[in-house]
Amino acid sequence: MRLSEIIPNLDPTAIYSFEVRIEGSSGRAITASMDTASLVIADQNGNQTPATVKAAAVKIITFNMTGAALQAMAVNGKATLSIAVGNAVGFASNSIRIENIKINQYVANSSQQLAIRIGAGYKYGFIGMENDNEISGQGNSQDHKFRSYDPKVRTLQKFRPACCFFPLE
Repeated sequence: MRLSEIIPNLDPTAIYSFEVRIEGSSGRAITASMDTASLVIADQNGNQTPATVKAAAVKIITFNMTGAALQAMAVNGKATLSIAVGNAVGFASNSIRIENIKINQYVANSSQQLAIRIGAGYKYGFIGMENDNEISGQGNSQDHKFRSYDPKVRTLQKFRPACCFFPLE
């Protein structure tokens, strides 16, 4: 996703606050980096002690950047946030979830929420077509206007318009 799609009117003088919530990371050390931004990794209660954060099942990464810094680091309209997750010893699950991403813009004496993404799902899938999660569940169907693509069985399903069933109406 391009930076201009998330923050359409990037103000170089504003401060942007980012928050990334990661779930299922109990017992794992997490490191994160984004160019020159100073990132804070804490548990969901705001505790930043390394041992407490490592043991927490939910970790929250927060950082602030100016609009000018975002513009400077965005190569081809993209900014990269790198998150490295350590191995978990003695835990059943090997997966983590980025549960939501929030971006707030702070401009002199006000705060405005710019974007929030709940869940780890992407809006677009195969060849840039929009995911249609109402048909087959999360990420299992993409809308291609008059047909639907199912990535699990790798087939295009055709939908016949109502005019084929009722030709005189």
